Amino acid sequence: MTYWIDEDNDSAFCLIEAPSENAVRDLHKSSHGLMPHHIIEVNRDTVASFLGRLYDPVVPGLRKEELKVFNDPAYRTLVIIDIKDPVLLKKHSSRDSVETLLQLYFDVIKEQSTFFGGEIAEHSEPVTSILCFSSSSNALSCGLEIDNAFSIEEKKVLGLKISLTSGMPVSTSDRIFGETIDNGIQLLYTSRDHKVVIGPSTDVISRTHLDKNSERLIFFTLNEEKRLNKIFYILERFSPDESFGIEDFCREVGLSKSSLNRHLHTLTKRSPNTLLKEFRLNKALRLLRKGQNISDVSFSTGFRSPSYFSKCFKEHFLLSPSKFVEDF
Repeated sequence: MTYWIDEDNDSAFCLIEAPSENAVRDLHKSSHGLMPHHIIEVNRDTVASFLGRLYDPVVPGLRKEELKVFNDPAYRTLVIIDIKDPVLLKKHSSRDSVETLLQLYFDVIKEQSTFFGGEIAEHSEPVTSILCFSSSSNALSCGLEIDNAFSIEEKKVLGLKISLTSGMPVSTSDRIFGETIDNGIQLLYTSRDHKVVIGPSTDVISRTHLDKNSERLIFFTLNEEKRLNKIFYILERFSPDESFGIEDFCREVGLSKSSLNRHLHTLTKRSPNTLLKEFRLNKALRLLRKGQNISDVSFSTGFRSPSYFSKCFKEHFLLSPSKFVEDF
């Protein structure tokens, strides 16, 4: 259907309509002999929302018989924005004031993404909004303006968190921009003091732009992001096991208890116990939203019993799981 080619990063991405992965491989083999490195199944609307098109771009002045050649990189910077679940917001604040604040939030997202040339991307990830930009500097400006649009009190009520990360549409994940989105969501766990968190892959942003706004930003190095990736890989893999505890956490990370505690406090300002419990509860919230019953959710997220899960859920979210499901 079309392609994106990025000579600077030695990468090319093709959008192909085909009945199967094998058909895609056979097509490449018969047409030019080069085999695709990785194939993922995508939704057309999702592709368009991230990359802006589904077919070749118009090349001005090109005659019909001429070969259409264009250089259009697929590298994008994503602004990942998250707020508290609307059910929790409405439960702990005036319904009318929350409705007004939520409407303002979505209006600001739409207005600023349009102003800075971004797209509101379609996604299934557990975050409120993902904005997609071909310009990293524009992405940062958009993130800062969204943050500017709210008072400190409004940001506290919303639980507003913003991160920036960049990458390619296809990597090791089976979702378009999956690895980049995952990195951005992990960075949200490091958000504090209402600052925008910047991942190491956004180093194409001009130094002047970064220095000018440095007091409003939290920067992550490549090594810090790798450590964060490892921690969340372990949490994703082992947290459903109710027997997985801090000693197991230490063993998998390869650190002593005191070292892991320092490690996580530096990255996330949380203790290992707090991060593990918060990760499990956030996952549980998403599963409840998908319609799974409370008992199944409690066991699939690593809690030893539904009653203990309900106790932890209410302590963290100030609302019982049954009440959350009822109000959802």
